[in-house]
Amino acid sequence: MFPSRSLWNRLKLTNYSLSVVLLVPFVLLITGTVGLVSYLSFRNGQKAVNDLSSQLRQEILARIDRELQAYFSVPHNINQLSTIAFLQGELKMRALLASPDFFPPLDATSEPIEGAPEFFPCFAM
Repeated sequence: MFPSRSLWNRLKLTNYSLSVVLLVPFVLLITGTVGLVSYLSFRNGQKAVNDLSSQLRQEILARIDRELQAYFSVPHNINQLSTIAFLQGELKMRALLASPDFFPPLDATSEPIEGAPEFFPCFAM
């Protein structure tokens, strides 16, 4: 007797029709393939979303950093201009303190400062 015949009898596949014996492995193969492709697509989608969000976060941080650098450089530039003007003798402290333009109006301080001449009219050339 053939060994495959005894295996066939041990598995008791003789009770099933040929269509069931051929259809079940085919359905399992299709289901496994669809499941694997779905899983790989989902993982690839997750990676793409994570990469995109990481790039977006980095771009936002770079923009924030650039804006903060520009914002915080203005007072430093004003102090440098004041120091240079004082050291060159162009800035007379007693005359400035008596001047009504020494302290800018409050509404002028709420506007963005582009440079010292707009903020302190006494430095305008």
